[in-house]
Amino acid sequence: MSIDPVLGTLAGTLLGMFGAFLTNIHKKRADEKDALRKRTWEKEDRDISELKDMKNIKYEVYNNILMKDGEVIIVTNAGNRLSFDFISYSKEIRPLLFKKYHLLDLDVKDKVKKMDKKIAAMAFNEEATGYDEDDISSDYYRLIEMIENKYEDQKKL
Repeated sequence: MSIDPVLGTLAGTLLGMFGAFLTNIHKKRADEKDALRKRTWEKEDRDISELKDMKNIKYEVYNNILMKDGEVIIVTNAGNRLSFDFISYSKEIRPLLFKKYHLLDLDVKDKVKKMDKKIAAMAFNEEATGYDEDDISSDYYRLIEMIENKYEDQKKL
């Protein structure tokens, strides 16, 4: 009996197994890369969708504020000065601002905080001077203007 055919068969089998092993390793790495790429794409899609949802909610808040501003008179002209209706602002506008406050743009949040501090100071002093009401009225007008500008900025994108 000759050993050559047995060695040839054994060598062929070993080479075939080694080739299959290398192919499996390569396939496994490729599958892992594909799975990672797919997870990354899915995460990016979810993130984009979430950002769109948050932006839509933010603009719903802005819409509601602008609508209320048109329905409720917050600032009136009282002769030579402005009069700010603290009650209407507190009942109608402020709740809309704070319902989704975390989604508002930073400049809008800063303006709201500034107004709240002024209103708190006036409440602490238990009266508002004409200057105080002019000042808070100007802040309110600026807040509405900032919100309206958000729509203009959006058009530019």
